[in-house]
Amino acid sequence: MAEGIMSVSLKSTRARILPDENSPCPVLDVERPSSNVTKMSHAYAAVVGNDLRGVITNKQFKDERQPRAKRAKTDHNDKIQTKTNAPRGKHTDAEEAIRLLEHFVDETSRTDAYPSGALEPTSSFVGPDYPHVYWVPTTNPQRYSEKIALLGSIVKAVPDLDMIRHLYEIFVTRCQGPLGNVVHKPQFLDDAEILYECLSLASPESRVMALSSRFSMDVLACHLLALVLALAFHPTPSVLGWFPTPLTLSVEELRASEVPSKTWRSLALQCLQGGISLFCGSIASLQAAVMLLLDGQEESLALDAILVTAISGAQKLGLHRLGDAKLEASASPISSFQTSSQISVERSCSRTEVGVRIWWALVMRDWCRAQALGYYSIRPSQFNTRMPLHIEDEDLCQTSGRITERPRAEFTRLSYTVHALNLAILVRESIDLRGPLHQTYKQEESNEGAKMRDHLNTQYESFVARLPSYFRLGSTAGLTATADPMAAIPVHRWMLYQQLWSLFLKIYRNRLSSQDGRTSCQILAQNILNNQAQIQMRCAVCSSLSTNEAQLFNAASVLLVDLLFSSQRLETDRSSARLNRLMTRDRVQDAIALLRTRGDTEGAVAPSPQGSDLERVTSAAPLSATVLEALLKLEEEESGKAEIIPGEQSTASYPAV
Repeated sequence: MAEGIMSVSLKSTRARILPDENSPCPVLDVERPSSNVTKMSHAYAAVVGNDLRGVITNKQFKDERQPRAKRAKTDHNDKIQTKTNAPRGKHTDAEEAIRLLEHFVDETSRTDAYPSGALEPTSSFVGPDYPHVYWVPTTNPQRYSEKIALLGSIVKAVPDLDMIRHLYEIFVTRCQGPLGNVVHKPQFLDDAEILYECLSLASPESRVMALSSRFSMDVLACHLLALVLALAFHPTPSVLGWFPTPLTLSVEELRASEVPSKTWRSLALQCLQGGISLFCGSIASLQAAVMLLLDGQEESLALDAILVTAISGAQKLGLHRLGDAKLEASASPISSFQTSSQISVERSCSRTEVGVRIWWALVMRDWCRAQALGYYSIRPSQFNTRMPLHIEDEDLCQTSGRITERPRAEFTRLSYTVHALNLAILVRESIDLRGPLHQTYKQEESNEGAKMRDHLNTQYESFVARLPSYFRLGSTAGLTATADPMAAIPVHRWMLYQQLWSLFLKIYRNRLSSQDGRTSCQILAQNILNNQAQIQMRCAVCSSLSTNEAQLFNAASVLLVDLLFSSQRLETDRSSARLNRLMTRDRVQDAIALLRTRGDTEGAVAPSPQGSDLERVTSAAPLSATVLEALLKLEEEESGKAEIIPGEQSTASYPAV
């Protein structure tokens, strides 16, 4: 489940590239502006604002003058029309720039109470949502018309109510684990009932007005992205538990066309637009940002920008300084589309716990992507928010008493999330340990590497020992279940081990030159390949993740490297060596077949108009299969040469065993 240069909004954070003391790679340091920056920002905004207002009052608009050659070719009537409309457009753009600068100064002064490097005091409550300024009609009267037009497009694009209900059921049962449970299920379903009421009105105009009056734009973005994720996670005919019904067949038609999913995603992004960057100033907008990160259909730079903006928005709401927040049950839970003036946010248990989950979902995303980048942005010393509680969402709806965790031995919808977070901590520790290792001298590298592997092996044992029985290898829990949540246990179990084995394969593969290193890597690679087939039978999404493609390629290439080394050694027992080589080749062939299947599926998808990143992703699977086939052919040739003995026939082509 898993990158590039991040773009940062001026309204929320500033970024600077710093050398990391534990990594040769630069680190993106996201921090609050200092007091000097605040003073400069006020002065800069005042100067620029005065300059822009001067441009507005200047009737000559000297920058509008055209070159003489172009002016000679311009029609006189068109030029008069241009001069008539130009000041109005200039006025609108300049006023918009002034508004954004003033808003930036307000945000800077509001978040500058604690200088960079200093930790704010711990608060047990999530701060109130910021208003989505972009959609406030008082800032720009044209925004109301734009909002009504966008709501009209949403009304036209969403499917019928039966399909929405079906997809929302898939969302709350199948998407919550990978999403980090950032959506409170009872609250989401309550809001969905109101959405059904709005969409069941007679005329499209009445539906638009009902949505405008009862929902904020960030909440609508959440519901649109819930449709996108539900369509992706919906079981396919090749997955266990799929049954042909009119709704499931209709889902396959929606999935095949791809137009609805792209339309819903585009409308959600329009709901979240904030002028310069994505709006992430509310709990609902942060939920939508986490959904976009899980969806992963944007380009890598866009996903980086979403992650940085979401981290900044979460910090503005205080999600990183919640400490050991206790949940005291309240008799009046808050609804996601109600403002803080309607219901006190301090009394909302669900809001606090959802804030904790959102923060850790962003932390996990940042730490896990460090496997590719070699560094991460969120340091443990920069936050003190506890981990999410191991509870059911329904526990947050109790009306009295303190909400406490359920035993880890009991399976809940948070079970996968809390153990996946522990795995993310292990990933971060491996990054911290491998950073200094790259800076050591060669003569010290073996000793430091051995210490690192011993420490991580201890962490591996500790992680596996803390797993409950239903997540242990060999467990049969959930294998015969056909309904959620028990049916999710096998997928969650295999996903945890798949990520764990892939992490340690990356750690050990630099020791392929030694026999012990190859043995460890071979065991890990075989487990990954065996596990992949089991996951694909249960989950429609896991088989299509780009991370799984990388895991398949890494595991198969490690097995091939081991074969190349073993073909150069003289085996005492040639018959057992042949059998082992044949079995290993079969595993590699299975991995190639899986990659080929993935490539054929992606080949049916129309190429992206933007090209570049998405086209490289779609070509990765067949390219990986081609590389593995070339290595396999090389291994067969090398093993054939090594096994030619005088008086014996070449064993390059093995007989059936």
